[in-house]
Amino acid sequence: MKSTAHLDEALARNARAYVTLLAFARQAEIDGHKPAACLFRAAAQSRKVRADICLEALAVVRSPAENLAAVIAGEVHEADELYPVLIETARKEQQADIRHAFLRARSAMMKNIGLYETARAEWEEGASAEFCLCMVCGYLYQGHEPEDCPVCGEGPEAAERI
Repeated sequence: MKSTAHLDEALARNARAYVTLLAFARQAEIDGHKPAACLFRAAAQSRKVRADICLEALAVVRSPAENLAAVIAGEVHEADELYPVLIETARKEQQADIRHAFLRARSAMMKNIGLYETARAEWEEGASAEFCLCMVCGYLYQGHEPEDCPVCGEGPEAAERI
């Protein structure tokens, strides 16, 4: 259906704008321009609201078990199908920095898939979970952060408790 495709596109655009606007806000904050940072954060939240509206209309949010299964399937697809193509294209185009970014993202994704599987098993046993996120590469840690990130090598100062 064309309307569903349009809704998917609107979701993708709003999600991308949300992330981009937050990055703009961080940079404005670093540059000492608080009014711009505030505007970008507000605009990001506006985009998040619109993305949430799209998600609701698409009816993709389900039970935690169904959502986790969807996350795992999506991550496996990206790790096995998408990222190898992106990595190879960057290699052929001699874009070393882009290739490295894709390699690091895929590595974090592969490790995260294992974490999701472990989390699913623990949820079934009723265990609670704590997570940390490496703010450099996106790797998720279960429990407390290790000395160094196993993906990018950053120290514990790069980890944020979620």
